[in-house]
Amino acid sequence: MTSPFPFFDGEYTSVYVCSNGYLSFNTSDAYYSNTAIPFEAYPNAMIAPFWDDLYLDSSLGGRVTAQRLGASPNSRMVITWGNVRHVGEYVSSAPASFQVILEERTGNITMQYANVSFSSGSYTGGASATVGIEDHDGSDGLQYSYNQASLSANQAIVFLPRGNSDSAAGAVVPWLPILLQ
Repeated sequence: MTSPFPFFDGEYTSVYVCSNGYLSFNTSDAYYSNTAIPFEAYPNAMIAPFWDDLYLDSSLGGRVTAQRLGASPNSRMVITWGNVRHVGEYVSSAPASFQVILEERTGNITMQYANVSFSSGSYTGGASATVGIEDHDGSDGLQYSYNQASLSANQAIVFLPRGNSDSAAGAVVPWLPILLQ
């Protein structure tokens, strides 16, 4: 990241991307066992589009990529998990693909899902994953779902920071999730 990204009460200029479906602004350690949000143990300062025990199988084209689009102050950082499978599955194809978009100017966070179907219903749609955001010490966060099949293909969730021009944002929590289908 080349410009500070506003997140809860701080601004961050670097982010660590974990193959297990989350990013963190304060730790590069990989945690595969997801928890509810908020939770004071690591990882914190976290954006979790699909935090679960995921596996990047190179033979299936599994990968995580990051790309900066545009120029400051209107740039976006796009992190994509493509063709990932759950570690509990041994399949010939890897169906899960999703991404996070961080908007520099607004602080908006968009989670987009191309496909979240696995061969086992135990994992499909986030049935064993955590989806949400959490502050720097795990004392505050906004959980969209925890171990619940709440996601579907072609879905997007947008987190708007407090003070956003949307009048509903910021009254109770620092972020407002909006579901787009």
